[in-house]
Amino acid sequence: VNSFCTTENITIETTTKGFKTYSMGLPHFEYDCPHIQNCLRSMLIKEANEYSPLHDIYGNHIYRNDYSTGKSVNSVSCPKESWRLRICEWCFDVVDHFQFDREVVTYAMNYLDRYVAMETSSGRELTSAAFQLSAVTCIYVAMKIHGSKGSKMMDRTKKLTLSIFVELSQGMFSSELIEDSERNLLQMLSWKLNPPTPVSFVGYILDLFMVPTATQEAHLQVICDVYDKARYLTELGASISEISLGYKPSVIAYAAILNVMKEMDSEFYIELSQNSFEERVFQKMSVSRQDEEVVKARYLLSEACATHPE
Repeated sequence: VNSFCTTENITIETTTKGFKTYSMGLPHFEYDCPHIQNCLRSMLIKEANEYSPLHDIYGNHIYRNDYSTGKSVNSVSCPKESWRLRICEWCFDVVDHFQFDREVVTYAMNYLDRYVAMETSSGRELTSAAFQLSAVTCIYVAMKIHGSKGSKMMDRTKKLTLSIFVELSQGMFSSELIEDSERNLLQMLSWKLNPPTPVSFVGYILDLFMVPTATQEAHLQVICDVYDKARYLTELGASISEISLGYKPSVIAYAAILNVMKEMDSEFYIELSQNSFEERVFQKMSVSRQDEEVVKARYLLSEACATHPE
């Protein structure tokens, strides 16, 4: 991580890299229909209950744009949307630098958004420094908990120390301050640290509704391409609060897949249509391309893609 920049009272260390995607392959390629169905069902229950969209709970008062006074219902000034975007980009830079799975950022932003929502709704105003400390804490916790997928990742997780994050903040926050912030964060979130993510939904949807239809090796490559591109769209969605706070992860995932499939030029796509891909998704997930939230999510993801080309 190699450069330092300051913007509007937010000081963070960044790399010059922007958003990018890695060809990770499908995460569940061992096809086990009952297991996948159970996992999908469990995540749908989670997102509808303990991890429901924050805008459904707190309204649209969690972040403010740079041109509004941004007062919440209790007259507390909310953090700026630009702060959140900059922090999200910084988190992607951090996980890229340490070669962690980029899904870790989605977890970190989920923690941060929930924490900010609880703080502002309780009448506590977050300064830019407090917001940045919370962000450093969230990515630290997310990397510890969700950064250990696979043996190589476990080795990297073991090497994570608080001193690394003190260095990343260029001494703005001591290890003691980050530890105190971590304890406060865990209490505020009631130790609920395993939200369903759009990336996970993308993998399960493709596994359950596309993989069984694949009859050729080329079909599997098409599915991997869909996964990579849909994954990239969910990363863009994580950077935009209107998307990540306003829609369920399953809706974001399905919207991303539909947007990718729209651009596909493949015989396999025709076969998927003939095999009632969308109908089967609706039967298992009760979500349709005609749903208003899916239509809106698709539009927002398309706008995000146009703003942040690969």
